[in-house]
Amino acid sequence: MPMRSFFRHFSHYVDYASNFSKGHGDGVVHPGSGPMPRLPIGVATCYEVAFDRAFQQSVAAGAQILTVPTNNATFGHSNMTWQQLGMSRIRAVEFDREVVVAATTGVSALVRPDGVVTAHTATWTPAYLEATVPLRSTRTPASRLGWWVQGVLLVLTAVGLAAGIRHDRGSARAIPPAAKPTPTAEEAT
Repeated sequence: MPMRSFFRHFSHYVDYASNFSKGHGDGVVHPGSGPMPRLPIGVATCYEVAFDRAFQQSVAAGAQILTVPTNNATFGHSNMTWQQLGMSRIRAVEFDREVVVAATTGVSALVRPDGVVTAHTATWTPAYLEATVPLRSTRTPASRLGWWVQGVLLVLTAVGLAAGIRHDRGSARAIPPAAKPTPTAEEAT
């Protein structure tokens, strides 16, 4: 659990999480043997799906579908499993790939490249999903440019805010103070 002492101030759930360390490689596994082709599958854990870097590396390395193995037992019956499914939907659209979410206690799901969930299980219910999923090898701008897009948008936002604040201050100086109305004869008495 990264920054455990910091996050403990917000939730006691951090004490349930184990310590993990960063792996080495591009996040792609190649299952298949014998006459079966070795299919490149991108893998990002439930924590990593919150960030686009893991899947960006996988897609750059040739992943044709993406998977999110997860265990939401720590979060009980909270909405965390649905939040992670929402993040998986964003990644499906961002990288134009089918995303397979495999949860031990949460919601397992199949997400099309357009972000639509085609099937899902219930929480805390043993079940499985079976489907034929599309394999993709195209690259989206997000998979090619990655954090550069975010960086450029952040800089443009900061420049826009600064220009708006400057314009607002300049407009406030340009408006003359309101003149006091001259009292009428009745008001003067």
